[in-house]
Amino acid sequence: MSEMDSNRRIYGIAEIAAELQVRRETVAQWHNRRQLPEPDEQLAMGPTWLAKTIEPWIKTKRLHISGKVLMSTNLGMVVWFLFLGGLVWANLSTHRRLDEACASESAVAIEEAACSYGNVLHASEQFESFTRGVLKQEEGR
Repeated sequence: MSEMDSNRRIYGIAEIAAELQVRRETVAQWHNRRQLPEPDEQLAMGPTWLAKTIEPWIKTKRLHISGKVLMSTNLGMVVWFLFLGGLVWANLSTHRRLDEACASESAVAIEEAACSYGNVLHASEQFESFTRGVLKQEEGR
């Protein structure tokens, strides 16, 4: 299923697996490792969750899975390294621009270069934060 069934009120292991397009065994392992929210009910057939309990988790997990799939492909790695290379180039270029602006003593040029440098620093911080998140996820596997 590409979108969650809006009429579904209760989910079991099989329904969660179908939503995420993974094997039932995978979802059962996540449950055993306590990686899913606590079930709302435990029946003889297994744990069940109300839609309001599990659907937010499914949405988050779907994003997590799609990110791992992207990074596991050659295209994902190329995109990753191009982005990193772009940040390095932008950082060097902005440093040079800031140095030139300071040498010219033009207040406008310095302000523009400083603004560009701030944007590069922000992008670098976001990249670093994202990288830390990916590494933590990999350690948890």
